[in-house]
Amino acid sequence: MRVLLIMTITLLMSARCMAQVDTTSATFEKLNKKIEDLKNRKTSFIISHYRSCIGGMVRMHPRDSCIAFDRKYLFWADNEHFYMQRFDECKTYDSCQVSPIFLNFIKANYLKIKTADLRTPTFKSKNSRHSKYSLLIDHTCYDIYHVFSGRDDYVKKLNEFFLETEYFEKQRNINYTANQKSILNQMKTMVEREIALHDPQSKKGAD
Repeated sequence: MRVLLIMTITLLMSARCMAQVDTTSATFEKLNKKIEDLKNRKTSFIISHYRSCIGGMVRMHPRDSCIAFDRKYLFWADNEHFYMQRFDECKTYDSCQVSPIFLNFIKANYLKIKTADLRTPTFKSKNSRHSKYSLLIDHTCYDIYHVFSGRDDYVKKLNEFFLETEYFEKQRNINYTANQKSILNQMKTMVEREIALHDPQSKKGAD
């Protein structure tokens, strides 16, 4: 009983010092404002990128501090120059000039990326050569890309579980190699490379 009482008091004291913060709307507001500004300037090609997780734990941090959990990135082309800007719940960041390789890759493969999909992790049954099964999970993260062009726009959601699952109970995912070689994974790798190069803080915190 005494141990339970001590634990209860400790939890109550912690709750008073911690704030449960919904940061998504604030960051989206800043991101969407920038996108509208770029559209008004007739910017022809814009890509937003962020991660979204489902089934995770509620984030909490001290009330008087700010930890950037909700990071979003914007890429765009302006004439012959290419830019990236970070957005989060803590501060405002300046844009920086980046390599044209990533955005040119998206432009060159616009329709191919639009119609591409990752394959569900699928495994052969141990009991039958001809029987296969797929996995369903209730928690995962998505890499989300919203591509705006002068023609139209579309959203691609890359399921992290689909990309990273190679084995389950010693059975290899039949679709693992295809997902790794997909144009969507190429896009993801290029985005991560640009972010790591121009945003050293991108590895801090967690999505």
